[in-house]
Amino acid sequence: MKFITEDDLRALHRKEALTDFDVTKDMKLTPGARQFLNDRRITILIDGVPSEHAESSPSTYFQASNAEKPAVAAVAPTEVEPDWKKKRLRSELKSIANTFLLIACELQGRDIELSQSVVALEREVAAMQTILDEDAQLQDLEFEECHGITKENFSSPLEDCFEITPEHMRPPNGKEILLLNKLRCAMHMLEASVLELYGTRLDENNFCVRVNQIRNVLSQMICTALGGTECQRKE
Repeated sequence: MKFITEDDLRALHRKEALTDFDVTKDMKLTPGARQFLNDRRITILIDGVPSEHAESSPSTYFQASNAEKPAVAAVAPTEVEPDWKKKRLRSELKSIANTFLLIACELQGRDIELSQSVVALEREVAAMQTILDEDAQLQDLEFEECHGITKENFSSPLEDCFEITPEHMRPPNGKEILLLNKLRCAMHMLEASVLELYGTRLDENNFCVRVNQIRNVLSQMICTALGGTECQRKE
């Protein structure tokens, strides 16, 4: 028995837009696959015959536990009709870009150079939509190496250099530190949405690379705002 998953159908749909899909006797659709076909109004055939009962027919899909689900390599989402994960990621990007601008605005009266640096990162967040919509390739961000963040690990998902605690409210520039950390937390959350959409597939245009780079730049900015002259990253 061959189980047809949502990822299988996405791969077929990318090669050639499906108008119908024939479920033969040796096939079963997973719930995700069935939903994929229904969402795109792709006719489900049972051994070549359209069936209005295909959605509810127990022979067309199965309920599987996490342990029973077949392992399928993650593939890129279809470009024919973006699914809800892609729509949500686009909305998150717009929201995060706006958060960068709001924080840059708040920093204007406190540290103009820091405010301008945040605006520069906002442009990078906005540019990420070109990867989502056009699969475009973006150049690596410019940054200055430090002891903990180097050219070798700049694009990696590094942990925060140090934990932000209530103690960081006390310094004169404590608000700057907390605002920058808010942006870094937003990038952490964005990473989860990216992994949900793209899986762990890595390539030159991978969304996670740009998310990691922006987050690591923010870590350096937080370290600088704290007033440290040496890298505070803990190995």
